[in-house]
Amino acid sequence: MTPSQYLILFFLALAGIVFVISALYQLYKLDKQIKELEKENESLRCIWRRVEENKEVRMFFWTFSSN
Repeated sequence: MTPSQYLILFFLALAGIVFVISALYQLYKLDKQIKELEKENESLRCIWRRVEENKEVRMFFWTFSSN
């Protein structure tokens, strides 16, 4: 192989390494976003559970007071 072919091969390998590192970083950022969304989802579930419980309590008192 000629020196210019070695140079081309070196830059192709370097570009491949940069591509892999970039892809891994994007996966890391996506994983962080997913974890934040899971926390937010759990928080919303807790709020929704309280809303449902309050609705049941109001329905109970409404039925109780209508008799």
